Amino acid sequence: MIDTLCQVNLKGSRSGAGPGWWAGAWAFCASLVALCHGPVLQGYFQADDFVWLRHSNWAEVRPTLTGPWGAGIAYRPLIRISYALDATLHGRDAGWWHASNLMLHAACGVVLASLGLRLGAGRAGALAMAAVFLTFPIDWENVDWISGRTGVIALLFCLLAMRSWVRLALGQPGAGLLLAEVMAFQTLALMSYEASIALPFVFAAFSPLLYRRYAARAKNLALGVAAPMAAAALFWLVRAQFLGTASGTVDGGVAPHLAAVLAGHVPTIAHYLWEGLTPAGCVAAGALLVAGIAGRTTRPATFTLLGASLLAYLPFAPIDGFSNRFLYLATAPLAAALVAGCRQIPDARLRAALLSGLVLLFGITSHTDAVSARECGRIVRSILGSASRLAAGGGNLVFDAVPYYDRGQYLLMGSFEEALAGQPPGRRILAQSNTILANPGLLRTVLAGPSTFYSYDAAGRGFVAITREEWERRHGLPFAKP
Repeated sequence: MIDTLCQVNLKGSRSGAGPGWWAGAWAFCASLVALCHGPVLQGYFQADDFVWLRHSNWAEVRPTLTGPWGAGIAYRPLIRISYALDATLHGRDAGWWHASNLMLHAACGVVLASLGLRLGAGRAGALAMAAVFLTFPIDWENVDWISGRTGVIALLFCLLAMRSWVRLALGQPGAGLLLAEVMAFQTLALMSYEASIALPFVFAAFSPLLYRRYAARAKNLALGVAAPMAAAALFWLVRAQFLGTASGTVDGGVAPHLAAVLAGHVPTIAHYLWEGLTPAGCVAAGALLVAGIAGRTTRPATFTLLGASLLAYLPFAPIDGFSNRFLYLATAPLAAALVAGCRQIPDARLRAALLSGLVLLFGITSHTDAVSARECGRIVRSILGSASRLAAGGGNLVFDAVPYYDRGQYLLMGSFEEALAGQPPGRRILAQSNTILANPGLLRTVLAGPSTFYSYDAAGRGFVAITREEWERRHGLPFAKP
C-alpha cells in the first residue's frame, strides 16, 4: 500500500496529480486538520495576537515593505499582509483568523503530498506523509496560535519551491519558468520567516538522491541549488538595507557559545518530542526511523530526509531560548522519513495499520492541545471582559496577578495593555502591575492620582477589588498617602 520514496515511478508521479487527485488531497488534508485542530475555531485571541490585531491596518502594513515588521528587527512583510487581510475580511472574529491558520496548515500538507507523489511515493504513501505531518503533535504553537503562522506560511513557500525544483531536476518542460518559480518561492519564504534561508542547503542535501535514484539531470540540479542561493543572498542584501543590519537574530538572544546552546537544545527538543509525541508515539516513530535506516532500499531516502530535518532546525541553533515553533519546518521531512521507514514492513495491511495508529495517536494529542488552546482563549476572553467592564468607570486602573500561561498554553503574556487598547481614550492608566512597576513615571502617576486596584481571581476568571495597601504590600512598596 505504501510505496517507498526511493521507488522510481516517474510516469505515475507525473500523471497522478490530476484535478481529481488535487481535489481529493485537499478534502483529505482539510478534514484531517479540522478533526485535529478544529476546537480552536471556538477559541479567541491570545498573547501576541493582540499586538497584530491592533496594528493590522493597511496604513501600518505599508511601511513593513521597506522596514521592520513591527516586532523586533525582522523583515516579514508577508505575515503583516496576511494579518491585514484577516482584519479586513473578518475584523475581530477570532474563529476566522484561526481558520486561516488551519487552511494554511492544510495547504502545506497538500503540497507535501504532491511532492511525495512526484517522487514516486504512490498515492497512499503521499497522503500518508501529509497525514503524519498534519497531525504531528508538536506543531500546535504554529497552527493553534495566530501569531505562530510565520512558520506555516514559510513552509508552504518552501515546499512549493522544492516542488518546482524537483520538476526542474527531473527534466520537466519549461526549465526557465521552473527556475524562476524556485527563486520566487524562495524569496517569498524569506519574506515570511528568516529560517527559510536553509532551503538551498536542503536542496543540496537532496541532490545526490535525485541524481542516483531518479536519474535527475546534474545541470538542472546545480542550477536548482545555485538559483535559490543567489536569490537568498540578494534578498539578504536588500533586507540589510531595509533594516540597517545584516543580522538574522530575531527570535531571542544569540548566546556567545554555540556549543553550550546546542547542548541545552538537545534535552529541550527531546522533552518536546517525548511530551508531544507521547512515549508510545516516540517508540513507534523511533522504530520506523531505525527500520528506514536499516533497509537497503530506504536508507538513502531516510538519511536524506533526516538530514533535511536537521538543516531546517539549524537556523535556530544559535538561539538562547528554545520553543517548539522552531521545529515546525523540520516536521515535514521528518514525517516523510517515518513513512519511508514503513517500506521495511512486508505486509501491506500491517503497514497501513501501523501508520493509521500513529496518525490516530498523533491526532488525539494534537486535538487535546487544540482543546487546551480553545479553553485558554476562553479564559482570555473572560479576563478581558472583566477588565473592560471595570474600565467603564473613571480613574487609573491597576490589574494585579494577570496570568501568563495555563496548562502550557499562552494567555496574555505581555499583551494585556495591547488587548485593552480599544478602551475609551484619556490620560488615565489601564495597565497590569508589572508594567507600572517597571516604569517609575507610571508608578508615580498611579500613586498620586485616583487609582483603583484589582487582583485576578482564577476561580471566577475575573478581577476583584483590593486595597492600595494590599497592592503595595504584595510588591514591597511603602504605603504612602497621595
